[in-house]
Amino acid sequence: MSERHTPEPPGNGHKPSSLVPDLEKMEEGDLAEIRQYVQEDYWEHGKAKGLSGYDGAYINWWWVNRWMQCFAQVFPVRDKVILDLGCGYGSVVAGFQTWGADAYGIDISDYAVEKGKNLADYLAERLYQGSVHDLSRWGDETFDIIYSNQVFEHVPERYVTDVIAEAFRVLKPGGLCWFAFVTSTEENGVRGENDQDQSHINIHNMDWWRRRFFQAGFGERKDLDDALRNATTGYDHFSYFQEYGWDSIALEKPGDGGVSTDSRVTQIDPRKG
Repeated sequence: MSERHTPEPPGNGHKPSSLVPDLEKMEEGDLAEIRQYVQEDYWEHGKAKGLSGYDGAYINWWWVNRWMQCFAQVFPVRDKVILDLGCGYGSVVAGFQTWGADAYGIDISDYAVEKGKNLADYLAERLYQGSVHDLSRWGDETFDIIYSNQVFEHVPERYVTDVIAEAFRVLKPGGLCWFAFVTSTEENGVRGENDQDQSHINIHNMDWWRRRFFQAGFGERKDLDDALRNATTGYDHFSYFQEYGWDSIALEKPGDGGVSTDSRVTQIDPRKG
């Protein structure tokens, strides 16, 4: 894999929400600047203070259980080892646990991780603070499934290759990924005018992301992503994709074993792009 970057040491304390983050530093890969931004106000008062879409760090079991109903229709969750990249305070990790998985999460925000550990006892040993480009706490071929929902747009572009390479490394052969993004219609886009989250610093279209995943060796499982897009809850037929309009991709690491080896894996020439 490519040479791993070492994160800069984090700053101390929380940045007051009245201060504007240094976007240039964020975009250049200053992880300390990003970590300062995603502190208490980001999670607890994000909507009110124009920092994010969050309005409280808590496990919304109504949301989580309904999402797990949809996700588990498509991805085999029970008895699988799952990693949530950018787990926040662990809502989805908690959901995977209640659906019979052995789930873990990592997030750059120390506030979110510590808050999550206090929300449920069983999360205390399952949430870790750190950047998603460095998964060195886990060995090769550890996970059956890697999940990440609207996290990659927070990752400075200089770290994207490492994030993807690390995900590939810790995923078992035949293992699956599902990643959702904030995207643009442009190859190199910008944060939308209605997007108040200033840590959305890496906005691209899906073709840009596909090329990076294919270059790392992943194959696409469009059948799984399509099935998840059509999945609804059993009792009120609620669709998360219709509600949120996520752009997403399902991927598979080629090889025997893991969750799935399927002839429907598609690749492109990684030399393109």
